[in-house]
Amino acid sequence: MNDSQIRIIAPLEEAITLTKKILFQPFAFEKWLVLGFAAFLMRPNIPFNLGFRSPQARWRVHQAVNLPSFSHSPTTTWVLIGIGILFFLAFVLLLSWVSARGRFVFIDNLVHDRAAIVAPWKEYRREGNSFLLFLIAFSFFVLLLIGASVGFVILIQHLHHRHNLWWMVPTFAIVTCLVVFAASLVSFAPPVMYRQRGGALDAARQVVQLIAKRPGTFILFFLFLILLQLGVVIAVVILTCLTCLVFGCLAFIPYIGSVVMLPISVCFTSYHLCFLRQFGEEYDVWDRQPVIAIPPPLPPSVPPATGGPSPYAPPGLN
Repeated sequence: MNDSQIRIIAPLEEAITLTKKILFQPFAFEKWLVLGFAAFLMRPNIPFNLGFRSPQARWRVHQAVNLPSFSHSPTTTWVLIGIGILFFLAFVLLLSWVSARGRFVFIDNLVHDRAAIVAPWKEYRREGNSFLLFLIAFSFFVLLLIGASVGFVILIQHLHHRHNLWWMVPTFAIVTCLVVFAASLVSFAPPVMYRQRGGALDAARQVVQLIAKRPGTFILFFLFLILLQLGVVIAVVILTCLTCLVFGCLAFIPYIGSVVMLPISVCFTSYHLCFLRQFGEEYDVWDRQPVIAIPPPLPPSVPPATGGPSPYAPPGLN
């Protein structure tokens, strides 16, 4: 398949049509609530400030735990900091696990045009767990590369006793490529896993091969995607101003925001799926037949077995 056969705009038109069909033809409020919950599982919009943004709230927390009393006990302070870090990491891991499983739930609802949570959550447990493990390892690898790149630039500047901003250009290019590459894997690996019912490593390998064969196509896709996201941000800001901040407040409430922004979630996810299906039927999530390698037939010189047990019969039947 040539690059000229891969379209950037046409998949968006298909995604818009699919969004209208799923959400508005016909409109069902119960379906919106369930699909909104599926979108919430895919991207939990949970605020991390937990209401402690105001100075009064922080002062109440400060008074409740009596932070000055720990100034004479550094061991206790470090223990509390370590416990807090562990709780934070556990919370992030829980959200990542829910998001990994939620991606397959949301994709399954779009493919079947239905509103279901329990059935796809159980069915794609193996794929979700595999994607979670891959996501953790890949995130650590990307952070390690970014840290190594930044550290290399700082070391070069220190050795040459120069603080030239031009040294940051290759670092910025490397970080940008890593971010685009990570976004490609996170966006396209789950659909490949959903279509082929395979593991995350094999799906990531296939996505990397697609990117390596058509890098220009993927660059154009993500540039256009960034423009679309900027347009969505501008539209959200305008709606927030027109509704006297009501729309913006609703968009940041957990789960409610997922329901309010559901057309955007459906359209963007469908856009990724429609774009990916152009690369072959093995990447088409609407073609639900699993990709199975069929063994070649026996050569004609091998005579058929006559008498004796059949090599394909289960034991005990001959």
